[in-house]
Amino acid sequence: MAVGEMKFIRRHGVYAVGIMSICINNKKIRSTREAEIQRMVFQDDYGVYSRIKESTDLKRYCELEGYVNNLAFREKRKKIEHLVYRESECYRLEKKYKSLLKSPQLRAYYLMEKSSELKNYLKIRESKLYLRYAELRDQVRRGVLNRRAYPEKYAEYKQLEKQEALKEAIALEGKRKFVYYLKVKESGLPTEFEKLRAYVESETFRQEKRFLLDRNRYETTEDYKSWCEYEILKKRPDIIRYFLLSTDECFQDMCHWELVFEEKFTAGKPDQEKWLLLQEEGRNVPLKWGRREGKIEGEGQGCGTQLSTALSFRQCYGKFEAKIKLTNSSVEQCFGLRREADIPRIEILKGSKDGIYMGNIVAPGRSRKNTLQLLNGLKYTEDYYIFSLEWTPERMVWKINDALVKEVVKDIPAVPLYLVLGVGGDNRQQIADISFPEDVEWIKCYKRKY
Repeated sequence: MAVGEMKFIRRHGVYAVGIMSICINNKKIRSTREAEIQRMVFQDDYGVYSRIKESTDLKRYCELEGYVNNLAFREKRKKIEHLVYRESECYRLEKKYKSLLKSPQLRAYYLMEKSSELKNYLKIRESKLYLRYAELRDQVRRGVLNRRAYPEKYAEYKQLEKQEALKEAIALEGKRKFVYYLKVKESGLPTEFEKLRAYVESETFRQEKRFLLDRNRYETTEDYKSWCEYEILKKRPDIIRYFLLSTDECFQDMCHWELVFEEKFTAGKPDQEKWLLLQEEGRNVPLKWGRREGKIEGEGQGCGTQLSTALSFRQCYGKFEAKIKLTNSSVEQCFGLRREADIPRIEILKGSKDGIYMGNIVAPGRSRKNTLQLLNGLKYTEDYYIFSLEWTPERMVWKINDALVKEVVKDIPAVPLYLVLGVGGDNRQQIADISFPEDVEWIKCYKRKY
């Protein structure tokens, strides 16, 4: 049932007032049940919020959000989607390669390059006989060697020219196809062609061409994978919930509070390590649980008895709340904060025969009568209510079931105080009949984290 109610609250605003409500001073507020469900919702939400806040998934989502929502990312996507193969550098290089592949000059070059004539010629060129011939031929062509000046060397040159071993090489050098071969080689065209061929036969070219010809090319990119990952994370319920909670002012305010003291009275009596018996004389004495089960015993009990945390817990500023059901009698019952000197004293709740009051601060120079806020419309003898005080240096706020009852912004105490639960009055028998605090279900105290 609680889970369904939690879902109901979330549908109508994470921490909004639901349909179950009570009326106090003509003002509708949530019921105690709803106030408790809200706390259950908060604990559930806070668990998710804390887990996601520290998760690698949220970190990755934030990285991706900044990346995919960037203008450069969108421009890059648009550019990829509008790519045309015929307008690409890939296409231009492939086209040039195919053109050279059909070139007569380049074809003639490769015919010569692979011919046996060239192989024999290159072999002859390495011989000493050809090297001497080439040396003398160079001198003749430069006009350094002639028949008149150097008849013997010139005769040697002519003799080498007629050598059978050199005739084939010398003949090839005079052919047009050889001259053309050398010209093409010196142009660098074969080198360029080889580079182009290596490129168009590479896996890089094939992948690039395949990518450019693919109409769904963007879906093959790492950017698209990042975008898909972002969309998955963006739609994840826990991440959606995290960001909703990040902007919920009520939730964020509740996150600021850290539980520092709790009493659930689970043993049917107060924890004696936490509570002392504060008698009307102002002395704190050890708590004794009497023979009559559920009764507090101590000297002077007939005029007034209080439980206090004077030795176990006291605090300046914070949030203090308790779930309480009061008795219908002339006995005064209270939940508040005080110190040994009794001033300052803060009455979070005071129950009397007239009803329930909240919001009293007892301090030097303050009038007690005008500070109490009477709450009308509560079935305080039948139902439990959550009474709370939020105490900061700037203000003090009293609430019931998280609804504002009273707010004070001046004369705020600034000293540590301890908790008190008390009963008091003129009728000893009525006080003795109250098994206090059996109608206090729990007490919780918080301090601000930051």
